[in-house]
Amino acid sequence: MNKQATRHFLSLLDCSGDELAAIIARALELKASPVNDNFRGKVLGMVFDKSSTRTRISFE
Repeated sequence: MNKQATRHFLSLLDCSGDELAAIIARALELKASPVNDNFRGKVLGMVFDKSSTRTRISFE
């Protein structure tokens, strides 16, 4: 996986046409093979600092 600086995507104007094409191409690659072994043998957890009704309800 390539390490890149974090960029915020707020509008289509934030990316060039080539960047949007690359994003869509990568999304299609990920969707084509949604199962991977990146987390095999690991335990993952989520910690929420503040209570959120939306988050709580989404996990119920």
